[in-house]
Amino acid sequence: MNENRMLFAIACSLFSLIGDALPVVADDQKEDGPDYPEELVKSAPLVEWKIRSGDVACAESIKMLGLPESVLAKSSAKLVTLVVNNTPYLSEQLVGTPLWHVVIQDWPKKIKYVTPLDVYVDPVKGRVLELRTRWPEGEPPIAPEPSAESATRQMSGRGPHDVFHGFPESLPKVSFLDALDALSWRTQAKQVVARCVMWSVVGGKCTEPRPVWVITLRGVKLPRRPESAARYSRHYIVDAEIGRVRSHTNIPKPDKPDPGVAEDN
Repeated sequence: MNENRMLFAIACSLFSLIGDALPVVADDQKEDGPDYPEELVKSAPLVEWKIRSGDVACAESIKMLGLPESVLAKSSAKLVTLVVNNTPYLSEQLVGTPLWHVVIQDWPKKIKYVTPLDVYVDPVKGRVLELRTRWPEGEPPIAPEPSAESATRQMSGRGPHDVFHGFPESLPKVSFLDALDALSWRTQAKQVVARCVMWSVVGGKCTEPRPVWVITLRGVKLPRRPESAARYSRHYIVDAEIGRVRSHTNIPKPDKPDPGVAEDN
């Protein structure tokens, strides 16, 4: 009898330890995120997860983005599954799989409109896959970003063109904040969307994949037409190893033209 009680106590202790190591999804989050654990273990066994809690997801996010630790006090995370994503070439790696959605409420001011920062983190490898600021309240909307299919098609035209091969396996040497600092037009942007990817140029000089920050500044004026309406998007490639801007373009463009800029075309 004593032996059975001892085994039962040991089993309870082990169960408690395992439970403490698992991420918890609160009842009010289940509507936005997948049920735990049945829906999650279908895509990746929990033992393979590098990030198993929201606290760790927040800490890893600010490390990769180059944010000060003080922002942790106003950060939170929950598990979600993206229904749609518009990352060129790589959207299938983000859709339908569990991700940590980290919300950073307060971060160093680098752009004119500072809103909460939404960060999406891969729980398996602990990588930041995408981050974006929110469109400022009260500002008229501009044409939405193109779909992943449209963006990939536009970028895969004839001649030299950019290709995204995947996401880096390790932290970039250049943080998001440092990459953003390299963009002179950042101060007028109404929204920033960024991803750190492995990039190369087919038919160009950069044929070997290398880590870069792909940063889109939305709601800016045309560089050579300062009188134009602040409703355009510019896409920048910033080398994540040395921090140099390698290229910038307006491709991909929105799927539908923005009626608000018709007079500038």
